[in-house]
Amino acid sequence: MKTITDLVKEDYKNWKFGQGAIILDGATGSGKTSFILNTLAKYLQSRNERILYLVSRKKLQDDLLRFVDNLDLDDTIYVTTYQSIQTRLIKHKPLQYNYKYIVYDECHYFTSDGWNRYTDKIFDFFKMEQNSAVNIFMSGTGENIFNWLKNKGFTTRKENIYTIPYNYDYVEKVVFYYDDSTVEDIFNNLKDNEKCIYFSKTLDRAKKLFDKYKNKANFICSRFCRYRKYNQDCIKTYSRDLITFEKPILITTTALDVGVSLIDRNIKYIITDLNNIDQLQQCLGRKRIIDTTDTCIFYIKNHSKKSLNGSIRTIKNAVLEDANKYYYDRENFVKDHTRDIENNPCFYYARPEEIDNTQEQNSKAGNLMFNYYTYIYYLIQLKNLKKAEKIGFDEFVLEHLGSTIRKIEYLEEIEKQQKQDELLVYLDSIVGERLFKDKQKELIKLIGLKDSRGRIQKSIKQFNAYFEANKMDYIIKSKRVKVEGKLHTVWIIGKIDYDNSSGIKNVE
Repeated sequence: MKTITDLVKEDYKNWKFGQGAIILDGATGSGKTSFILNTLAKYLQSRNERILYLVSRKKLQDDLLRFVDNLDLDDTIYVTTYQSIQTRLIKHKPLQYNYKYIVYDECHYFTSDGWNRYTDKIFDFFKMEQNSAVNIFMSGTGENIFNWLKNKGFTTRKENIYTIPYNYDYVEKVVFYYDDSTVEDIFNNLKDNEKCIYFSKTLDRAKKLFDKYKNKANFICSRFCRYRKYNQDCIKTYSRDLITFEKPILITTTALDVGVSLIDRNIKYIITDLNNIDQLQQCLGRKRIIDTTDTCIFYIKNHSKKSLNGSIRTIKNAVLEDANKYYYDRENFVKDHTRDIENNPCFYYARPEEIDNTQEQNSKAGNLMFNYYTYIYYLIQLKNLKKAEKIGFDEFVLEHLGSTIRKIEYLEEIEKQQKQDELLVYLDSIVGERLFKDKQKELIKLIGLKDSRGRIQKSIKQFNAYFEANKMDYIIKSKRVKVEGKLHTVWIIGKIDYDNSSGIKNVE
């Protein structure tokens, strides 16, 4: 597999500040970090130049610090978090050294709803440093931020952009599922030594599943969320080729989508119900492949147009309605707005000491501030959801995963066929029998026919139409019979025999 080091070659020796940002657009596992540590840093070490390496999570910082120490690069690379830089900027504290190179790792988080309220500060920092340092932006899913850099003129030279697309040759197949119960079906049918990871869109669903499967599941969530006391330090490094969780199942959220690489042949299934394409791809990339025999299956929830439309309405009504008003008419918004916006991620309140000046209204919580880059994130998310709604979520996902996906299955079709097979076996076993009320209920449940509003259907006419539409050679007839002096309506299953002149046999 080609790496970033292979792609960059000797170009890094000619990188200079003031010539635009460098973009390392490499898929997970393409060696972006390895290039910085083993090639660029060693070259700069010989020139007594320094790198400021910024990361989005404390866990990633700790891991990188160990690598830096092992490579004796402590005097060349300073690893810190974006949050730390933001705090320095808020407190007007200058950097300790003059860094010639600044690495923005996992930069897709700049426009992420998981990011914090001071994202703008990092962009201010970048703008300030672009003419005094070589700025390197790295991500495996940074399409949005990379486009922003290009559109704003921060990257204009094609030779500054290095791209390695995702290669999913190791994925046996992608399975789109529809029903949430599929997740538990996978949990319940794991074979000995098989493992799976489930990335849940909602924290509550993740916790609920963990409560049910805690005997064979680990749980990881954000250390800042309300379930943090259940968070487990379950990922262990056993060897170079074995970094894994302890139990067969790992239930988590996007809290695991960066800074953690899992290496374990036994991880055979990665399941996600996320509808954010960047987060979805990051989660799918958490498993690192050992060799060509190391494979897995992706299970991705195929969100319906109705579900996507609900997410679209939420973004429009809960986030963008107020954000658009502020962005396009700030003065009147501040003057006339009365609705509480505390829960709108595009806004926050800052204490006067955290800002240089403000034109916004004061409140007990501080001065009203607007996070432009969070606003951009929601505009991008809205655009993505609208496209997914238009072409179908499955097509939208496959468009991003690329051409290396070898096999695609739809669980709805598989489940439908399995259900029909079960029904055919059952119908064949009861041909000619009288079905009284209890047996009728059993058959109704097995057929499972519903109308557009989800109501279970019970009509013989509808069942027979369903049999005909699906080329099932059976028919149901009703008959009134007397049992112990009482009349009952029974159903009788007939099998269509096209060699028989009557067309039907075994009907009383």
